[in-house]
Amino acid sequence: LNALHAVEPGGEIQVTAEPDEIGEHLMIRVWDNGPGIDAKQPQEIFDPFFTTREKGTGLGLAIVKKIVENQSGEIVAESPPHGRETGTNFTIRIPME
Repeated sequence: LNALHAVEPGGEIQVTAEPDEIGEHLMIRVWDNGPGIDAKQPQEIFDPFFTTREKGTGLGLAIVKKIVENQSGEIVAESPPHGRETGTNFTIRIPME
């Protein structure tokens, strides 16, 4: 949902899921070509009630992070993604078992 709010009309969002190189973890990636996350806020985005949207609750990424961590996984945000000038990439890494 955050990616949908971030991109302009005609923007691009990609969602992929594949095993890691050794087949132990599922790597889920969500990438968009929106404006990206403010460099001053990379860790705050996972804090409960932190939002930059006027009508946002600030709970979405906090809930996602908790769900991922409860599955012994991790979530990482990269903005802008390596090799790009704009956009955001979220990578979720969870064990396959």
